[in-house]
Amino acid sequence: MKFLIIQPPYPIAKDMIENHINFILEELDNCPLDVDCIVLPEYSGSAGRKSEEHYMVAKDSAEKLIPALRKTISRVGCMAVINFAYPIKDDAQKFRNTTLLLNREGHIVGTYYKQHLPTGERLQKNIDYEYTKKYCAPTVIEIDGLKASFLTCYDIYFGEYIEQIARHNIDILFVSSLQRGERRDIIEMQAKYCAFRCNAFVIRSSFSMGENSNLGGCSMAVSPSGEIIHNMEQTIGSVVVEIEPKNKYKRPNGFEQPMVLAQDFIEKGRTPWSYRPCGPSIVLPDETMPYPRLCAHRGFNTIAPENSLAAFGAAVALGAEEIELDLWPTKNGELVVIHDNSIDRTTDKIGKVYDLTYSEILKADAGIKISQSFSGLRIPLFEDVLKKFACQAIINIHIKSLNAKEYDKDVFRKIIKLIDYYDCRKHVYIAGEEDVLKVAYELAPDIARCAIDGKYDYTVVDLAIKYKCKKVQFFKPYFNQDMIDKAHKNNIICNVFWADDPVEAVKFLNMGIDTILTNDYLRIKNKIEKDKQY
Repeated sequence: MKFLIIQPPYPIAKDMIENHINFILEELDNCPLDVDCIVLPEYSGSAGRKSEEHYMVAKDSAEKLIPALRKTISRVGCMAVINFAYPIKDDAQKFRNTTLLLNREGHIVGTYYKQHLPTGERLQKNIDYEYTKKYCAPTVIEIDGLKASFLTCYDIYFGEYIEQIARHNIDILFVSSLQRGERRDIIEMQAKYCAFRCNAFVIRSSFSMGENSNLGGCSMAVSPSGEIIHNMEQTIGSVVVEIEPKNKYKRPNGFEQPMVLAQDFIEKGRTPWSYRPCGPSIVLPDETMPYPRLCAHRGFNTIAPENSLAAFGAAVALGAEEIELDLWPTKNGELVVIHDNSIDRTTDKIGKVYDLTYSEILKADAGIKISQSFSGLRIPLFEDVLKKFACQAIINIHIKSLNAKEYDKDVFRKIIKLIDYYDCRKHVYIAGEEDVLKVAYELAPDIARCAIDGKYDYTVVDLAIKYKCKKVQFFKPYFNQDMIDKAHKNNIICNVFWADDPVEAVKFLNMGIDTILTNDYLRIKNKIEKDKQY
């Protein structure tokens, strides 16, 4: 099978775009008749354009390149892979970084949207990337008896995503790229790794950055064994490479063992529970998850004991964007999830949390007072909650204080150590009074803070500003519209505790509240969604 890889010169200046498009058109006209597939780089026809002009340039180049590509397909009888800033159907002024696979009849048979957009690309006002905010399986297309998948530029840095592609046992991995700022040796290493890990041929097309540049370029073909079949380096033009896509790399299944497929050798040792949180159960991080939100206060505690794994599990299963929990340290320094400073109200035992060891607390039944069905439920450790729910919802961590003047730094460090152990810094925020905010600002300034004022004197927004909090949590009725407006003026998100009445919840949303804490999660969710006000 033969592939024509086209590597145009990078159009640095705006007035070079026309020459760039003409270069591609000429390469298409010269495509040999025995080629099976043409591969073009990222943003063919509009590379390097800024947001204010990208849309028109992309639109104009698409109107020229796609008909020319179909003409070549008709003449040669080949397939083609091309990447564009392609308009989306429901908004012609918005476009996505899109890779198209055209079959031998010129029909689009595969569409891939770039999954990882760097900051600069996301900031372009016409770029749509909302689709990246939810789970999307890799695009795998079966054509001519082969399985093909795609990466676009920045995608190649994300090993988790490449692992997802690898499990589909593809034959060819098409990589349309720019990577203008990356060293050539790194680009080669990445392509070789992808080929080896996916046990597939990598066909990569990019732009030449100039013959003296050590950055970018490197349109190439790589075999499943990691061997570079051909590397264009910074050559301007095109190359035809021939491969046998069904050839797979095999290696010994251990020392002096029979030969097996490379992916089978790897799969037998996989331990996914050891890896970073990933997959369809993971939600957007706090910074990008949209508002307004509902937060299940102490979990869904109208149907299960508050601050229990059962309450948190019910809330997460029903789609709660956030859950809230309360933390106290025990006598021996364990972190337990309980609201009060004693176990008297919620269990069948008595005693202050900080006067009891965790072993003593474990003897208390935290479910029996709610229902016989929950008999035997125990007060969970903070780690128990993270182990089950880290990154599956945003966690509002309300840290309770033993000493209102100064929070114990060693206890706080233990909290942060657990957050880091379960890799959920981006999915939590620290809520507390001034002593907690002070130590949080000092020891973990990158973790979002939420100001809670125990004085109930309408000064909580000032507290949030003082400690550079991203959020403030009002306690009704000690807040008003002026406080909400002041918080928003200072780019501070507004929580309110609490609303279990749907009418009140709607009122709070209309006032501009961003997150409502509720004890009756499903009731509030259903009412607000029914009224289409949330």
